[in-house]
Amino acid sequence: IDEKLPNFSKAAVLILGGTPITYQHYTLRPNGEVGGLPQTSLFKSRSPKTSSPNIWVVGDTIFPGQSTAAVTLGALRVVKNVERVLS
Repeated sequence: IDEKLPNFSKAAVLILGGTPITYQHYTLRPNGEVGGLPQTSLFKSRSPKTSSPNIWVVGDTIFPGQSTAAVTLGALRVVKNVERVLS
């Protein structure tokens, strides 16, 4: 991350690991299930931006699918948006 976003690690206030139980607790999803919000179109998915400045949504909520590729592509969307804001 620091290669693309210099000093990112120094700016991080809190970084936590998680398990399916943690995921269930914070997302209120039964059994820690994944899948995100239902998507109606591959060409019009939810934006990673939120109404709060400097808060971004990442994961299965902004990219349809449940896979390593979906997680990676969703994260790349957020990185590109953050880079745009920081430049």
